[in-house]
Amino acid sequence: MISHAHARDLAECWQDAERDMHPVTRLAASGEITENAEQTIAHDLRLLEMASASWGTPPSIPEKQLCVLLEYVRHHGPRLPVDGWRHLRDTEFLRSIRRMASEARGYDAGVDDGPAEPIVDVAPRPRRPQW
Repeated sequence: MISHAHARDLAECWQDAERDMHPVTRLAASGEITENAEQTIAHDLRLLEMASASWGTPPSIPEKQLCVLLEYVRHHGPRLPVDGWRHLRDTEFLRSIRRMASEARGYDAGVDDGPAEPIVDVAPRPRRPQW
């Protein structure tokens, strides 16, 4: 289970800043978990999962973020705003996000790394029945 501080930081990343009454915006701003927060996060997660499935990729970081936020909301259930919520910060989580951003910015896509490695198909082929 993620900490309150981690949940706050994730909610801040996923909030709809244009809509003050959006469940994730309310969670980010005050720690309040509305009656429809679980449904809203689950819906967003399903959309991401469908997109990933169509691309054939494993769960993405955003999917994992929404999964743990959904687990947090389910665990704590609906609640009123939390005193001191705005002051919570998960410094390790923020450091890891900054580190990933820094690494991504450090990669120069224009650098020629030589020829690409050949793609090797290692998936087993279905066997055809022999009649």
